[in-house]
Amino acid sequence: MNESEPSSPHGGPDALGVPAHDFSTNANACGPCPEALEQVRAADVSRYPDPAYTALRARLAAWHGVEPARIVPAASASEFIRRITAWVAQADRGGHGEVALPSMAYADYAAAARACGLGVVHAPHRHNNLRLAWC
Repeated sequence: MNESEPSSPHGGPDALGVPAHDFSTNANACGPCPEALEQVRAADVSRYPDPAYTALRARLAAWHGVEPARIVPAASASEFIRRITAWVAQADRGGHGEVALPSMAYADYAAAARACGLGVVHAPHRHNNLRLAWC
């Protein structure tokens, strides 16, 4: 990690102190959305949900007008970053690929790349080893 990257993935105080608003968490001073809370309370907790999210992916795909295979649910942005980066690294098959990051980005992008053995470069960057570019 170099000095220009945060020491923690995201959230909490930084060099400027405690932020007035921290959008890196799901905390909400207004509480949960009433409609979402109603759905959670009505959910059948006696069964484990479909791990492939088949019905959810089909509904989202129909709404977006794409194939369900193009829908990749994730529990959070951090999980999504790690899952996509790991998928790219797996496809790289131990190569020396790199991930391009925008100049302003969560540290999760660089941390995920490094955890998967991929190098990190900052966009704009053109290189033969570029395997993933986050925008």
